[in-house]
Amino acid sequence: MLVGFSAGGNADVAARLLADKLRERTGVTVIVDNKPGSGGVIATEAVTKMPPDGNAVVLAGMSSTVMQSLPNAKLPYDP
Repeated sequence: MLVGFSAGGNADVAARLLADKLRERTGVTVIVDNKPGSGGVIATEAVTKMPPDGNAVVLAGMSSTVMQSLPNAKLPYDP
């Protein structure tokens, strides 16, 4: 699970709680990888470049995803 914000923040805590619940339900270990920068764009772009095999997910806030698309006409992905 990629998180577009620094470790120790609210998004990181939420991701780690979610990862624990996913592990409990699926039996699969979920690793949280923080890739802060550009309001979540770096992590989101990284996930879009991974194979579409269902093994990667990004934790992105809806407001940051929408807000990044407004001033950045050339995002490296389609929100």
